[in-house]
Amino acid sequence: MDRRLTAYVLKYLLEHRFESKAEMARQLGMRQRTIEKVFANLDVAKAGTIAFDKAIYYLSLIHISEPTRL
Repeated sequence: MDRRLTAYVLKYLLEHRFESKAEMARQLGMRQRTIEKVFANLDVAKAGTIAFDKAIYYLSLIHISEPTRL
């Protein structure tokens, strides 16, 4: 997975969809500590890939159920 794409998607969601990393963690079904680690180490493949997968899944659900929110 390209780390730049992962970083872009996660930063975009944090800036445009969520009010905090805590909210982001709740919505993505992750622990806040995990999200904090992902943002601190976007180059770590496993944590970044899991967060990216959950973020893409979240976006697909939101797009289907709330197309005007994004």
